Amino acid sequence: MAKVNKMCVKTVAIAFNVLFGVLGCLLLGVALYAMTIYDEVDEEDYDSFHKGRIAVLVIGTIILIMSCLGALGAYLETQWVLILYLILTGIGLVILLIFAVSLSILKSVILDSGPFTNNMTVDQAHNTTKEWLESVQKWAECCGWENGYQDWGQNIPDSCLCDSNDPDSPKCHSLSNHTVGEDGSSVLSSKVIFSEPCAPIYIGHMERFVNAAIGIYFGLVVIDMIGMVLSIMMICQIKKYVPTSAFYQSPPTYSDLNNKPLC
Repeated sequence: MAKVNKMCVKTVAIAFNVLFGVLGCLLLGVALYAMTIYDEVDEEDYDSFHKGRIAVLVIGTIILIMSCLGALGAYLETQWVLILYLILTGIGLVILLIFAVSLSILKSVILDSGPFTNNMTVDQAHNTTKEWLESVQKWAECCGWENGYQDWGQNIPDSCLCDSNDPDSPKCHSLSNHTVGEDGSSVLSSKVIFSEPCAPIYIGHMERFVNAAIGIYFGLVVIDMIGMVLSIMMICQIKKYVPTSAFYQSPPTYSDLNNKPLC
């Protein structure tokens, strides 16, 4: 087996892949922990939550396998293992770049694509869309989509109601309207509702999520490139190694005995 002369590259390669493996273990831990909180997930969010957990599980498994392969190749200094690791990291680099660039290009399209298109109002939307908007209103503390409570017309849902314990909050708005009583008389009723529309809040959350995803993709691209550079350096050093013939071996010089590796 060929021996790499410079131990620095070998040590760095092993350490890098060990840290890469720790990242994969953390992702697997997150995916396994997500299995224990299924009961706390809303029914409308269950499908997306399940898909996200599967994605994290697959990515963590791939990272762990790749890190084990890279650390094994660096430790054993085996050329074919390092070449296989280089090929797989190259394929991963291309896939990550495609996802990162595509997400960067489609960022504006993703943010502009709301649930209400072609000037559709909330009243004209499908019941599923209305239920989705009500769930957004609950956690975002907002009402309506772009025009606030006016998007609901006269049918303002309870999810728009602001906390009665804090009616003076800047998020709250007192709304008074006249309704017809049973005897035909006009009755004045008032509601305290959320004053902010949901579109800016939801799009802001989506923008932060998309930016985080782009950052993660490009971060993985950098990590992948570092792994490729280290594997190429080790492969080149192995190819440059020429074993001394067993029939002729000159004794080491005094300078060779004193030239120890730095790492």
